[in-house]
Formats: sequence, structure tokens, C-alpha cells
Amino acid sequence: MEAIRLHADDFSFWQRTDRVGGLAYDERTAPIAFLVQQLLGLTSRENERVLAIIRSYYRLEHVPDHSMLTRKLSS
Repeated sequence: MEAIRLHADDFSFWQRTDRVGGLAYDERTAPIAFLVQQLLGLTSRENERVLAIIRSYYRLEHVPDHSMLTRKLSS
């Protein structure tokens, strides 16, 4: 878990913007979510619940819902 946090903090992300000009989401969140999901062998719904619990550890402002995680994983 600590290695995921360190790598996410050190990795440079390009922020994408949605069509109205705001940030679509924090790009740091998606890789953290996928790595936690893979590490613990979780489904997207379970991953959403786990991320909500450990949100402060990873300093996440927003926890993505399971549908966003599924869409990002399939793209």
C-alpha cells in the first residue's frame, strides 16, 4: 500500500479537461484505484468501498464510483 502511494505521488500526470473546461477527475486517483483493486483482488464495487475507507491515506479528494472505474478500466 505504501509503494502505491509513493509511486502515485512521484508519477507526473497530465490533467485532462472535460468539455466544459473543468478537470474531468484527478488523474492520480485512477491508477491508485486500479492498483489497489489488483493488489487486493476486488471487484469494482468492493474497490469503491475500500477506497472510501482508505481515502485519507492516499489523500483522495473524490472517490470514484464503480461505474467510472469500470469505464476507465475498459478504455
